[in-house]
Amino acid sequence: MIIRKIYKVEAVFPIADCPVPLHGNDIREYLRGCEAVKISAITLGAEFDREFRRLQLTDMAAALELDTTANKLLCSTDSGNKSFSPGYGDFPLSVNRDIIEALQADKKIGLCALESGMMTPQKSVTRITAIDSYIKELSL
Repeated sequence: MIIRKIYKVEAVFPIADCPVPLHGNDIREYLRGCEAVKISAITLGAEFDREFRRLQLTDMAAALELDTTANKLLCSTDSGNKSFSPGYGDFPLSVNRDIIEALQADKKIGLCALESGMMTPQKSVTRITAIDSYIKELSL
């Protein structure tokens, strides 16, 4: 399950109408020169977590294979461009809560962030993607 929103980048930070704080030098450097920012939340869901826990108890090799496949899937989903996630560099993990709130991901796809910024379901990711062409991205 995936949710995303796109915000047009104006000449200066913060990005107009973007409710996610983009604090930190690393995220600002990553976004330098882009026309838009895509904010995404992706989860494989609670069902995946339950199946993974079941396999950990009954078939550890299958659990490991499922975990590897899940990681590859999360990394490839909605990431036509290199992305930047909370917890990378000096971009705080706590921003996960802001992304989830901005996208209403808790209500729409069941994604929640703990006080620490870690998310549940476990196989979930939030990300910021720099978009080179705002018009091209809107047409996809």
